[in-house]
Amino acid sequence: MALTVGSLFVPRLLPCVDYPEHLALADVARRLLSPTAPEHALFEVNLFTYYGLVHLVLAVLSLAMPIELAGKLLLGSALALTAWSVRRLLVRLGRPPAYAGLFIPMLFAFSASWGFLNYLVALAIAFAAIAELAAHARRPTVRSAVSVAVLSLLCAMTHPFAMLVLWVFSAALALELAVREALTKTGPGVRAAAVHGGLSFAPTLAGGLWCAVVYFDHYRTQPQLADTRDPVFWDKFARFSVYATDLHADRTDAPIVYATLVAMAAIVALSLGVAVFHRYGTRAERGAVDRKLANDPPEPRGPSSHAVVLPFVTMLACYLAMPMVFMGSQLMFPRLVPALYLGALIALPRIDQPIVARLAGASCLAVAWWSAINLNAHLRQYGEETDDASRMIDALPAGRRASAVVYRDFTDAFWRGGMLHLAAWYAARKHGDWAYAFARYEYMPVRYREGRAPEWPEHGWEFAPQQYDARSPYARAYDLVLVKTPENVDPLEDEAEVRARVFGGDAATPRLLSHFGLYWAFDTAGIPSPPKPRSTLPRR
Repeated sequence: MALTVGSLFVPRLLPCVDYPEHLALADVARRLLSPTAPEHALFEVNLFTYYGLVHLVLAVLSLAMPIELAGKLLLGSALALTAWSVRRLLVRLGRPPAYAGLFIPMLFAFSASWGFLNYLVALAIAFAAIAELAAHARRPTVRSAVSVAVLSLLCAMTHPFAMLVLWVFSAALALELAVREALTKTGPGVRAAAVHGGLSFAPTLAGGLWCAVVYFDHYRTQPQLADTRDPVFWDKFARFSVYATDLHADRTDAPIVYATLVAMAAIVALSLGVAVFHRYGTRAERGAVDRKLANDPPEPRGPSSHAVVLPFVTMLACYLAMPMVFMGSQLMFPRLVPALYLGALIALPRIDQPIVARLAGASCLAVAWWSAINLNAHLRQYGEETDDASRMIDALPAGRRASAVVYRDFTDAFWRGGMLHLAAWYAARKHGDWAYAFARYEYMPVRYREGRAPEWPEHGWEFAPQQYDARSPYARAYDLVLVKTPENVDPLEDEAEVRARVFGGDAATPRLLSHFGLYWAFDTAGIPSPPKPRSTLPRR
């Protein structure tokens, strides 16, 4: 876990698609803390949302450190909290803590590669709440109830889908623990166990209420939030590694995902093998094993040694039923994979035969180290590939209005479009405004004031750089243009070709501000604006 988190600090820019957008919004929030900041004319803070906690925390942290360092600290803390919560839940349910090693590949995975910072932080809080609920369900106290309620509210204020994960997982966990308690009782004891299970789950309603109130307020003005798409059922099995991680261009993350599945299957098979051996083995063999068990010190156990299976069954059903688009948001069902893994880990049987148990634990740790070393190597490669982009941004003036024309948003280390929001990387480090900012969304904690957002172009170029039109009204609103070199253009020699490809007939007008390797920055203030349309009103 430490190597995975530490690897985040290797490259200056992270290979996370939407991540710089959140940094840039948080940087605006920091500037809005000053009542005299000029940003008040363009932006406003919206606290009544379920996305605000991350940006406000980053804004406060950035008062003492650069926003990019604050972002890495927050992301690294979220991954560390997630790993710690997984291990804590395993221990509290009496499962071997070594099983947590199989979760390491899920720390920096699909959601991280897409840069879903809000969701990653919220999921870490959700896992912490689940671990706390496991203790609360067995021995309820006012302190544990308050802890679960506070964590669920923090989760709800960070991301609504993570709150949904917390709700569903907690309900399944509380129900199974209550049923196990009820099986040992009769009559009034069963009713008491049912009440106990309900009270265990009740503290999570604090966050659920917040999400419900905020959602209905947003739905009133944005009914498209109810939009859905049909799920792709069998594809979720066939391409599971893609939906679980999907990080590296060389596909070396896929074998690691399948190694976790093989390890889980092996643990189940070994557990069955040990059980069959104890039942059908010879008396002498059983006696030798029993003497071995008697001489070996027992491994520490939690309050129960029973596998907990209902959360896994529930999360698997959710993964298969969830569409790719849900409540107006994209890429939804792959975000359930970490919770699915968590359910699988607490459902794995415990192996009591010491040698076999050590073998299973060693396999889990081997997968964890394999994943961490592989991620570290790719982040080092990514840092080398994107260092020129960082140097280019360093050389630019601060406070400009930036746009980006990125012809190749991927690298050889990470195939996902980590450079897609290059203008947001500039805005996070150098401040100012940037094209295609997430501030256009009403539910974001930092958003454009009503009527102040630039009018969107009919043909945008964020995903289609060939659509860039330097004279369009939207392009003229952003006179600093960052470029990643088009394909088949020599980045060191063919400045004329880069200009012609990007600016067309206005190729000679932009002033070159910065150039490092594949990355260029131009001042396009001299390019004329499009003529205003003539009025069609009749003359008087």
